[in-house]
Amino acid sequence: MKTIFVTGTAGSGKSSLVSKLYEYYTRNGAFAATLNLDPGVESMPYNCDVDVRDYVDYVSIMQEYNLGPNGGLVMANDLIASKIDEIQNDVNNINPDYLIVDTPGQIELFAYRSSGRFIIDQITSDEKATIEQINQLKEAGADIVRVSCPDEDSTKALKNIVKSTNVPLVADIHFHYKRAIESAKSGASCLRINPGNIGSKERILEVIKAEKDNNCSIRIGVNAGSLDKTLLEKYKEPCPEALVESAMYNVK
Repeated sequence: MKTIFVTGTAGSGKSSLVSKLYEYYTRNGAFAATLNLDPGVESMPYNCDVDVRDYVDYVSIMQEYNLGPNGGLVMANDLIASKIDEIQNDVNNINPDYLIVDTPGQIELFAYRSSGRFIIDQITSDEKATIEQINQLKEAGADIVRVSCPDEDSTKALKNIVKSTNVPLVADIHFHYKRAIESAKSGASCLRINPGNIGSKERILEVIKAEKDNNCSIRIGVNAGSLDKTLLEKYKEPCPEALVESAMYNVK
């Protein structure tokens, strides 16, 4: 999981950027999720997957401790840090490729207080949690598990994950062909790639070589975000016919 923290002063457009980032990753075939860390926000232009307002009631804090808006936000931010394990569990249960974090508008509270740094350090998806989730899926009857590998850190971790689990793993590759090569070398049983996002024919051939050298299968994935420009021009818009033609072209 790659975590993106969106920071800025109040009114700078953080939430709008979070919304656009979520739309971008989703449109391009990645599994994205959003986390709101602002306890005082009233509305957001996106559906929040994990929301600190479910854990901390900013208004109640002001009333109970007779605090003003700024004092209430300081206390709320510190309380969020105390509940970070619960928030982390919610994030791990979703296990997105990209977690987009909307931070408080009072940037000084988040950026310069120790609780802000603590929250950043804790909101991660570690190797141990991934192994536990895979083993739970195996116990529940899963015959194969797909694991997102969006960056180099995740492909490095994959080697230990493969050794610590007993189920075939599909490495889900979205944007960079080197992640596919690294995943094959790390022991993935299968690579899931979108050739339209991977790049040129030469890069695809490099991925195929890594697949053959490491006895790894390839699953071709297609979606609207990975369609080649020529297909979009031909069909005018994403449609089933364009997806099928994209898949067949890359298989050949």
